[in-house]
Amino acid sequence: MKKFSLNINTKKLIIKKLSVFIAVILLLLVRIVSSEYRTIIYDTNSYSDERLMLEYSDLEKHFDPEFENPRTLQKTMTFSWFINLPRKLGISLNKLLALCWGLAAILTYLLLLRISRNRILSLIGYATVLFCPAGFEFNTGVHFYRNLIIAPFLFIFFCSLLNILYLSWNPKKTRIISYIIYSVVLSIIYPMCFYIKEDGFWMKPVLYFFLFTAFIGLVIKLCFIKTLNIKRIFLFLVCLVLPIVNFNIQTAKYLKANEKSFNYSDITLRTGGSFASVANQVYKIASDERTYRFWAPRDAIKKAIDVSPTLQSMPDLIERIDNFPWYAGTEIPGDFLPWVMLFSLEDTGRYTNAADIEKIYSKIDEEIRQAFENGSLKKDQKFQLTKSAGGRSVQEIFLMFPDIIQLYETVIFLKGYDSSYKMPSQEDQDYIGSFTEQLNQDLTYPSNSKLRNDFIFKNEIGKKITEIDFNIYRIWIPVLFFTGILSWLLSLLLGFKKIKPNTLDQWLSLFSVFVLMGISFAYATGIVWFSEFLVTAGNIQTDEIWRIIFYGVGIVPMIYLSILIAMCLTWSILKWSYSRLKDR
Repeated sequence: MKKFSLNINTKKLIIKKLSVFIAVILLLLVRIVSSEYRTIIYDTNSYSDERLMLEYSDLEKHFDPEFENPRTLQKTMTFSWFINLPRKLGISLNKLLALCWGLAAILTYLLLLRISRNRILSLIGYATVLFCPAGFEFNTGVHFYRNLIIAPFLFIFFCSLLNILYLSWNPKKTRIISYIIYSVVLSIIYPMCFYIKEDGFWMKPVLYFFLFTAFIGLVIKLCFIKTLNIKRIFLFLVCLVLPIVNFNIQTAKYLKANEKSFNYSDITLRTGGSFASVANQVYKIASDERTYRFWAPRDAIKKAIDVSPTLQSMPDLIERIDNFPWYAGTEIPGDFLPWVMLFSLEDTGRYTNAADIEKIYSKIDEEIRQAFENGSLKKDQKFQLTKSAGGRSVQEIFLMFPDIIQLYETVIFLKGYDSSYKMPSQEDQDYIGSFTEQLNQDLTYPSNSKLRNDFIFKNEIGKKITEIDFNIYRIWIPVLFFTGILSWLLSLLLGFKKIKPNTLDQWLSLFSVFVLMGISFAYATGIVWFSEFLVTAGNIQTDEIWRIIFYGVGIVPMIYLSILIAMCLTWSILKWSYSRLKDR
């Protein structure tokens, strides 16, 4: 019998792979354990936000028309669906969220390994994502709300897209199984990301751009393959279109569920259909009083009323909107107009159901449209980023840049990151407590001194863990960021001058970093545009910076992946420099 033996290189490779695997598992276990010390808490009793996430999570009740109310169709459903998983999987919400970060980190590891072919470098990237400060920061990693899942889900989304991109352009024969896996993951995560919040529309052009770029790479690669396998080509194309097809299927199912339950054929009432369109029309009406803080000034609302017989027939509604307590006689701030209209309908007893409101507001919407067409209403000349946002003058657009820069500072330097913890809200304990079994953890205020002491003890440990994490990243991320910028510029220069031979993967890395940073800037602009009205001064101040961290958490994956891919470029330059010195 022939004795099986391994050569030294094979043994070294096995040991290296095994060591990395053990490190991945151990780091993941540390992340899971630490999540129980940085526990998610219910911090408020807001019916418009946190409470709705819980209400919607009772899916059977949510889609029962008997329980329809003005808040039923105001938010998208991903997070409410997500918080049903702990009971089904038999783990706590804390652990489930940690596992989501784990999946994001693993996909990052695989992406960096594909680019750098260096396991240690990829493991560093894995740890960087796994212990990302956004997962520990109070507003984005502890406060019970849908923002908890934005960062890990977007990491998964972008990593899947980038892996498909690199596989498509790889000149070597790509294993179809890898392509299928990333395509399936992307098909699942894309609709989930899209419906975390009502502003997911920005993801569609991003997806189409990356998939189109991947398609071009696939076509070029196939042109150089001598023996074309039709079945293989078909599978590749199916993988590329699968995320789009599945998104359309899931959206159709979502719309069908709303249609069946509420006779309403849109995703949300507040941001879709004629109800939202009326608010969007008001944002377009010319007004000298419109600013970055007040998108729907009183004179614009009055002009809309003057051209709408339907609105004029509801004087009680007009009076309620005009005297709504949220703004106590001043202008309506930011995007609050749909909320004001909605709750005014409820307060005046005019809210029946979404279908009826849609019919009424479709008439109002048409009346305002006709007024624009016949010249009764003039359109505002300010630039609108989207139809659902107030316009800004050129000067107001430039005034956004300090806050855009400040959003980058929160990610790179952890400016304003909060390592503290709070006791859970003491309001509505019976209702919040009814979700304990579903979440596999208790969000209520500790009911006795022993439980309170236990809570404080665990969270004090969690606070120390978080402070250590923040202190490390306040050094690590700036170093990565600035060396990444230099490496990107140097790689570009050396490549164009043909001093250093760049591989196709390195050119793809240059491209990926540039595109991701471009997307991050567009995203940051949108976040500041939509959230700046919430602050009390022209620029976001230190005591208000939590808002931009809270609303802008989606930028974290874009910046992190940019600098981690740039880290691979740094490694490439170092290897090249070392080889040149060695050859001398």
